Order: sequence, then structure tokens, then C-alpha cells
Amino acid sequence: MSDGQRPPPDAVGEAIAKIVRYGVAHPEAKDVVEGIHGWWHPGGGECWSRGVVEAALESLMARG
Repeated sequence: MSDGQRPPPDAVGEAIAKIVRYGVAHPEAKDVVEGIHGWWHPGGGECWSRGVVEAALESLMARG
């Protein structure tokens, strides 16, 4: 992350799980951080910060 602060691990873990589920359900899906932050986060009032999305994607990329 660019600001040097890490988001709470539980928020990142939730984002990772939901991003992976979205990717499995929509295998052709592609987006950038801003798109995932703006459109992929779940309904029900739950919202991810841009930092959570960045940390989740960094973790997923590190895992391959």
C-alpha cells in the first residue's frame, strides 16, 4: 500500500474471499483497483476501503 498503513487483517481476509468468489463466478472478470473498489464490493452496506482492496490484491498476487 502506498500510505504505509496496513488495513485490519480480518477486512483483508474478507475481501480476498469475496474477490476470489467473484472471480470463480465470473472467470472472465478483469479490473483495476479502482474498479474493484467501486463495483465489486458486496451489498448490504459493507464497503471496502481502497487500502483493503490493494492489500487483498497484493496478497492474491503474492500467492500466484
